[in-house]
Amino acid sequence: NPARNRMFIESSIIEFSLSFSDMEDLIKDSREAFSDIQASFHWVPADGEPPMIAGAILDRLGPEVSALSKKRIGLVPHARYPLKECPLKTYIDFSKRLLQEGYEPVWFWDPERPLEMGRDEMEGHRVIQAPLKEVALEMSGCRVIVAGDTGLAHLAAAVGRPVISIFGSTVPEFGYTPIGRHSIVEVDLPCRPCHVHGAKWCWMGHRLCLEEIDPDVLIQHVRLLA
Repeated sequence: NPARNRMFIESSIIEFSLSFSDMEDLIKDSREAFSDIQASFHWVPADGEPPMIAGAILDRLGPEVSALSKKRIGLVPHARYPLKECPLKTYIDFSKRLLQEGYEPVWFWDPERPLEMGRDEMEGHRVIQAPLKEVALEMSGCRVIVAGDTGLAHLAAAVGRPVISIFGSTVPEFGYTPIGRHSIVEVDLPCRPCHVHGAKWCWMGHRLCLEEIDPDVLIQHVRLLA
């Protein structure tokens, strides 16, 4: 399989292709989400203990909550640019494998896009179409988030969730990898990278950087990170 599997813990400098106002809104919503989660769990930090992000709170709540969050795997199928999005079929096949292995797929669907899956395809799934604050709260209840090179991958990292990051037209070397615990799935091709932020169309006409992402490889990464 041409997909490279890489797993490591890393702190990165992250560059966002968002306006300053968008970034301010993202940070504000994320901070509010963390405050809501901490308040609902009545968590008070000990003297000298740093504030806990949402994912760390979940991990300390005990076996019942930990077991619940372990069953949920978040899927982020959308991105700003088409060459950062895997084919929907790849995500659907991957979600079917998740169900077979006892996980609950949680789709973080772009609120501005219509749902493109039928009732049969969605059986056993949860779909979240919500503002960023609610997305952050829901992500904090997932064991792993699977996403392309997009802003929600960084939001997942911000709430302390491991991220399986899929790179197509861009590459991790640009500095866009999520902070914290994450793995990278990508296909080695001589035409990559073709754009620093992603692109609207493939200049080679084949989109192999995304078409060849294997759901079985994604399952392997879930087993390692979940």
